[in-house]
Amino acid sequence: MSTIELARRWTDSGMPPEFARFLADLDAAVVAGAEDRPTSVVAEVTGHEPQSFRGAVSAALR
Repeated sequence: MSTIELARRWTDSGMPPEFARFLADLDAAVVAGAEDRPTSVVAEVTGHEPQSFRGAVSAALR
């Protein structure tokens, strides 16, 4: 779904258009990697290195 389509969906459900566009732009930034900031927190809290969702599911199904 494009940013415009996402904003339109939120606007159609009653969200103010300016806020809908703002949130849709934030979503696009996240998709582009804006929040892709690895940290050491998972390893510190769990004692294990983080893994991808696909890796976790694959390991759970073995």
